[in-house]
Amino acid sequence: MAYSNGKKIEIRETMLSLDVVERAQVWMQHDPNPTTVQYLQDLLYPASNDEHHVAFCEQRLNSLFPSPANRRLQFGTAGLRGRMQPGPVGMNDLVVIQTAQGLASYVIQEYGLSSAAAAETSNCCDDHNVLGDSSQSPQLKHTDGICALVGYDHRSSVGDPYGVSSLSFAIFTALVFMEAGIDCFLLDGFVPTPLVSYGVLRYVPEQMTRRSKSKGKVNQEQPTAKHGTGITDSREIDSPLTAIGIMITASHNPAKDAGYKVFWTDGCQIRSPTDKIIAASIQENLVPWTDYQKLYNDLKAKFPNDPCLGLSMPRETEKLISAYYQAIWDSGLVTTAPILDQASVEKHGKAMPPIPTLSSFSYSSDKPCIQFCYTAMHGVGHKFVQAAFARFGLPRLVSVPSQEQPDPKFSTVAFPNPEERGALDLAKKYAVEHNCAIVLANDPDADRLGVSEYNPTTKEWTDFTGDQIGLLLGHWLWMQFRNKQGVADIEAHGSGACAQVSMVSMCSSTVSSQALAVMARQEGFHHEETLAGFKWIGSKASELAKSGKYNQMFAYEESLGYCCGNVLFDKDGITACIVLVQLAMHVYSDTTNSSEDGRGSLVQHLQYLYKKYGEFVSDNGYFLLDDPSKIPVIMNHITQGGKFERSRIPKIVGTTNGQDGANGSGKDADFYEISSIRYLGQPGYDSTTVDKKPVLPTSKSSPMVTIRFTNGGVAQFRASGTEPKFKYYLELQGQPGVDRATVREVLKHWKKAVLQEFLPRAEFDLRHPDGNDKED
Repeated sequence: MAYSNGKKIEIRETMLSLDVVERAQVWMQHDPNPTTVQYLQDLLYPASNDEHHVAFCEQRLNSLFPSPANRRLQFGTAGLRGRMQPGPVGMNDLVVIQTAQGLASYVIQEYGLSSAAAAETSNCCDDHNVLGDSSQSPQLKHTDGICALVGYDHRSSVGDPYGVSSLSFAIFTALVFMEAGIDCFLLDGFVPTPLVSYGVLRYVPEQMTRRSKSKGKVNQEQPTAKHGTGITDSREIDSPLTAIGIMITASHNPAKDAGYKVFWTDGCQIRSPTDKIIAASIQENLVPWTDYQKLYNDLKAKFPNDPCLGLSMPRETEKLISAYYQAIWDSGLVTTAPILDQASVEKHGKAMPPIPTLSSFSYSSDKPCIQFCYTAMHGVGHKFVQAAFARFGLPRLVSVPSQEQPDPKFSTVAFPNPEERGALDLAKKYAVEHNCAIVLANDPDADRLGVSEYNPTTKEWTDFTGDQIGLLLGHWLWMQFRNKQGVADIEAHGSGACAQVSMVSMCSSTVSSQALAVMARQEGFHHEETLAGFKWIGSKASELAKSGKYNQMFAYEESLGYCCGNVLFDKDGITACIVLVQLAMHVYSDTTNSSEDGRGSLVQHLQYLYKKYGEFVSDNGYFLLDDPSKIPVIMNHITQGGKFERSRIPKIVGTTNGQDGANGSGKDADFYEISSIRYLGQPGYDSTTVDKKPVLPTSKSSPMVTIRFTNGGVAQFRASGTEPKFKYYLELQGQPGVDRATVREVLKHWKKAVLQEFLPRAEFDLRHPDGNDKED
């Protein structure tokens, strides 16, 4: 039954505009949070008649309740993400309730396995208001066989008078799903995002298993997992329940933001059109189904000392965490064997039993060849990463004390994102003071990994890009598999002739480096390109793993997101950290053959890979575009009105023939030749396919163009979906043996020609972000 909280909102004369006052009052009637209600009350009825204060209150209300009345924070494939504040365009308890109701209603429609008598519906609010036209609850069903797994991070509106947090969002989400008759597994305490993705795919609480079995739904025994001796196809455990996941996090956004991410039953982030269907369901379920404030207060009175109000499952949460670690172990990602004596075991806690190593390298856990400095960037990663390293017998990480505990203020960083310039400065300083050569940084929800390496000779740091880390991780995992299969056998018959090799698969996004694809072609394993975003990368990795044809080994995107093995199919900064440390210990362990196999440092090892596969130099950027109506005009220019007749572009007068020179041919021509064009708009186009239709999904609202050149260059163009930017992604591949400086110089000249041809700034009013008006 649709329910109004029934609060008597004080209504008296005010000096503010009537329309915004009405929108705020309707919202307050349903808001279960007394703190946000009081905040709005103070804005509605200013304590002072001072005209400046009154103007401020009205301006603030209009920003919280903008016109038109149905404007609200939009739900998409990334779920919700926005600033914590009252009103329909912010992240707050009522927005979360509305979102959870829409999601639960869609789950029931999709998986409505059984139902009790449908609840009566009633119209509790006749006004057309900020809650929308919908004022009826769905035909609620009490379902068996479906479970919602909910995790949350440490974010809260500390410093602002709103009284909201990721915890409160998680609690209200659990209450909504319980109201809908859907089992809910609320994780106890702050957790990293990868744990939710893993839990959806692999784990269901024992109590829910028993309940489902007792109702005759399923009677299956879960197989006992056995440790593999390599990177194996980690088969999905049969589960008596279907699960979806909800992670309350804003990841690496600024401190005042919160987020609501949804994982579907395959353990991957939701994709279109599911997001649109859920968004429509949210619009149909805006009015609260029950008095959630009363439910909350009753539980708070009953469980005054429990932050989760008795809704969480602490023992099952510990079991899930343990299962996650076990899955990492079973996957074979821990391929470097420690030499553990009894003292080491006692020091590090209960370690996993010894395993057959896939490499010839072992080390003493108390005397590692290299020291690592770790920062959780004020997020949740510290507890989980340290526990994993102790459990696997990996060397102890030197943690940055001021950044290791969850801190909603993110006190020491402006932006808690390892990609941001200066974000790792404190960790680097601490690393030097404690003789650490490498800094490892998880973002706050621990699904990304940043890496930086110190050169004690030059006293300089190298911040590795996402593409460089992707190449390092992908090659390491490939080499462990190669060692397991037998180097001699592969070299004798050729990697392409080895069936085991051809069954290996890796994925990367279309805006990531070509390096992984080049490595795949050279080594003989399978590589797939996906659209940008882990919703696409993860779903493709899942598809390959479940096809039975491939051992899906690695997937990544250039923005520091990596999926090692197939423990789960989303970004996982914890497993990436585990794998990277083993790689680093290997390259630091023996420098005698550094020129031959890249030993000595990560920088040297990366250069060894470039020597083997070619240099890959990128230059990504964007122009500011104030008028979004020009986006289709720009795309029309790039695609020549859908004719795609451009076969080459002229060089800028006075430049050398770039990549021909980089290849050592010495030729001099006047044009850069185009080898292929792909347009992921509608209608789509791909010059490389027989029917000229692209294999990747197309989008009318967010098209993308990829143009490949015979000189090894790739240029990609798209408009940002959230900011007034038109983005470009440029990468140039040099041939093996050509040094990086040469390729970088070639890229500089090629970039000028590409941008002048495809993005003439003056013609489309594109502005350089640094204010420079000169054409590139």
